[in-house]
Amino acid sequence: MSSINFANVYWFFIAVPLVALFTVLFVLSVRKQNANGHNIASYVLHLVMAALVAFTAAGTSIRTVLTETNVYVVADVSYSASRNLDTIDSYIRGLDLPWNCKLGVVCFGKDCDIVYTMGDPRWKGSVKEAEVDDSETDIAGALEFTGELFRDDVIKRIVLISDGRQTDRSDAYAISRAVDGLNAKNIRVDAIYLDDNLRPDAHEVQLSSVDYTRSTYLGRAEEASVSVQSTYATNSVMTMRCGDEVVERAVKLSVGVNVISFDLHTDEQGRYDYSVEVAADGDESGYNNVCTFTQTVTSDRKLLVLTESWEDVKAAVDQYGDEAALDIYEYDTGVDSRTKRLYIEQFENNPNINIYTTHVIPTSLNNLMPYDEFVLADLQIKNYVSYGAFLSNLDKAISTFGKSLVTFGNLNLQNSSGADTLADMLPVRFGNNDLDPRLFTIVIDSSRSMEQLYKLSVAKKLATRLIGLLNEGDEVCIITFYGNVRMIQSPTPVTDDNRNAIISLINALTVTQGTVIGAGLQMAYDFIVDLNYREKQVMLITDGLNYMAGLDNPLSVARNMRADGIVTSVIDVGRQGDQPDGSNVGDTTANRAKSTLISIANVGGGNYFYNRSANNSISDVTFADISDTLTETVVEEETSVSVLRSVDRVLEGIDLNAIPNVSGYVYANIKPSANTVLVVNHQKASGTKQVPLYAHWQYGEGRVATFTSGIGGDWLENWQDCGLDGVFFGNVFRDNLPNEKETLPYVTKVESRGTVAEITVTPAEVDPEAVTTVVVTAPNGDSYSILMTYAGTHYTCMFDCSAAGKYQLEVIYIRGGEEYTTERVFDCAYPTEYDVYASFDPSELYKAVNGRGTVSLDGKLKIENDADSVELHDFDLTPILLALTVALLVADIAVRKLKWDDIKSFFGGARKREKNTGGKVS
Repeated sequence: MSSINFANVYWFFIAVPLVALFTVLFVLSVRKQNANGHNIASYVLHLVMAALVAFTAAGTSIRTVLTETNVYVVADVSYSASRNLDTIDSYIRGLDLPWNCKLGVVCFGKDCDIVYTMGDPRWKGSVKEAEVDDSETDIAGALEFTGELFRDDVIKRIVLISDGRQTDRSDAYAISRAVDGLNAKNIRVDAIYLDDNLRPDAHEVQLSSVDYTRSTYLGRAEEASVSVQSTYATNSVMTMRCGDEVVERAVKLSVGVNVISFDLHTDEQGRYDYSVEVAADGDESGYNNVCTFTQTVTSDRKLLVLTESWEDVKAAVDQYGDEAALDIYEYDTGVDSRTKRLYIEQFENNPNINIYTTHVIPTSLNNLMPYDEFVLADLQIKNYVSYGAFLSNLDKAISTFGKSLVTFGNLNLQNSSGADTLADMLPVRFGNNDLDPRLFTIVIDSSRSMEQLYKLSVAKKLATRLIGLLNEGDEVCIITFYGNVRMIQSPTPVTDDNRNAIISLINALTVTQGTVIGAGLQMAYDFIVDLNYREKQVMLITDGLNYMAGLDNPLSVARNMRADGIVTSVIDVGRQGDQPDGSNVGDTTANRAKSTLISIANVGGGNYFYNRSANNSISDVTFADISDTLTETVVEEETSVSVLRSVDRVLEGIDLNAIPNVSGYVYANIKPSANTVLVVNHQKASGTKQVPLYAHWQYGEGRVATFTSGIGGDWLENWQDCGLDGVFFGNVFRDNLPNEKETLPYVTKVESRGTVAEITVTPAEVDPEAVTTVVVTAPNGDSYSILMTYAGTHYTCMFDCSAAGKYQLEVIYIRGGEEYTTERVFDCAYPTEYDVYASFDPSELYKAVNGRGTVSLDGKLKIENDADSVELHDFDLTPILLALTVALLVADIAVRKLKWDDIKSFFGGARKREKNTGGKVS
């Protein structure tokens, strides 16, 4: 390329006065009768000389580009881009290229093809001419391939046109690293984002996924949920194959995600290979219409039962002896050994029923993993040897490995120091009992706001009656807050001799200063957190009107106390004269205070109570609720049962309108996040309260269920008479079986990463010395072994899965001399390149160029070279312009001095002389 440059363009203006001068002189010196050809020619020559003088003064030069720029367009023509090939052509032709440039085009999918060698930048071909394998998108490989095509003596540029999605996603930095390598070779990369997201007007049906249980139990109802995505409403045929069995179903697909379910075989144990296919009218692509999966069905089911009730032993055998293998650990000291021995002898030849009369139980995770369900019934867990290790590993088995826990009857949690793990796992919160010493810390608000409406008087009476509820041996601590915080009674046992002294301290309280609820709770927390009691509860008595709301944070303190096993309950004395629902309509401050107190009770794991009386008395109803909650544990009276959650698998085959009463249960409270299925209608002084009878919830990867009545004994006599116990407990067993059968102390997961899949093995107890290996058998039968890499919390490796089909995986985990082996099947129905619903965005392109290149979102891209990378030559025109000016000046003189006849005679005379001299001019 050549361009004209000027040293000082402003000198162009010198032409203006020169032209004006020449024009004035011409007009003045030339009359109308003298306006002949000589004078007009002279005037034109002067104008030209004025222009030449101006160009000379401006410092005119010509700059020529000597360096050649080579631009390679690297165009994505993989399957994901196949709908946009015309768009790619238009982007290439619309490139704004620098001068002295040549263009080449490389197309790529899984491999690369040079469709246009470096040449004329006015390319007229099409990327449709490319011959590449479009089943993958290898952007990094295409960039590296193109980088080797450049000559050394040119400016090197690459324009990448792609959606930015690499099929092999095992290396998130593959594209960035390829661009970094090109930059190191002085090859700059710019990009044009190709929007390959599926258009709304496309006719596309895709079988996207199948949701199923990898390993399930014999006889368990299982189904495969097939997700079919469609951009249009159409008729289709869904086909599922398993061996020789074929199930076809006509399905009308709607726009969006359609889920179609098929029942799976679980009536015989074994491994079942399935394939599911969709065929739809008008579908534009058949590459993505098949999915395959494999399910294993096993009859192996094993339960670990812990109980201190002989009745529960017999009930567990009756209910579950035919369902699974049982290992029962019992220690009922109220039943003689001969009775137990005679019963146990019945099962000497039955390897599936083992009864151990001991408190020595399996505690290690390795020993717990063979069990599918754990049953705890009527026991104190602290009586078992190494119960802390048992609870810790039980938590891991359930939350990490998906096992199940079912509890029955009284677990005596309030008497089991260190059993907080178990209490947190349960879907109900058990009430309190009075069998062991407890510490109650009463935190009383004595601020100025408590002076109104006799609130402090009510608070004193409530605290006094709470002292009266406590048993001999219970201990009490009294803290008051009023701007400052003061402990008026350190923890002391409550006895008949000192009750009145403690009450006198409470009655002596007077109001002063402001409210700092958090400070009062914080003092209680700091003082009692390290004290050794079987149970610690805080009872906050206040109106909730905290004048330091911005600085004081009682919720945080209550939450911290709950984390340390300290329960915080609240008695709200600020709601006097409320409406029946306990709200102060229109009183924003009061409602805010109430909301705060309810939140404190919620995060503190306790209860919220309020006193509705409008005078200085306290509500007997309110106090009765408090009394029930603090003291009651076991209720042995006939009580009706209600259904809260009618749609639940545990109720299958049960007449919901004819559930008999129970004759006993353990008092508990509903946890809001649990699924409470059955409740008993507990009669309280304030009326009927629904207390959970059966509830369950998801606990990590596993499941925990609680039945607050017993599995054995006479509490369910009414259920036994009508046979309901057998139906219900059978449902409980089957419903709580783990989602998948897993017996090894590690979790194995396989996830697709495009053309590769990642295997992760996560042990429950990480051991850097362990060795993990996976043997991969590809669909074609080839096998190879990979040593997995230790990654701190797990082991990991990748294997190639670019070929469609089933991959057999054998994971071998060796730790401490023990070897564990598990098998997995990974199904690759079709390469991820054919997932037309994949989401694309330009983020990967931006990350790749990292500010060193340009990313265009609209297809328009101007390629500009850096000034220091271009070799230039400047040619100064000043001498030439001056010479031309002089020549024109001479010509002007000749034009003005000579007449036309002189010129003709000059040339005519020359010809005559040449003729006379024989062609020689003298």
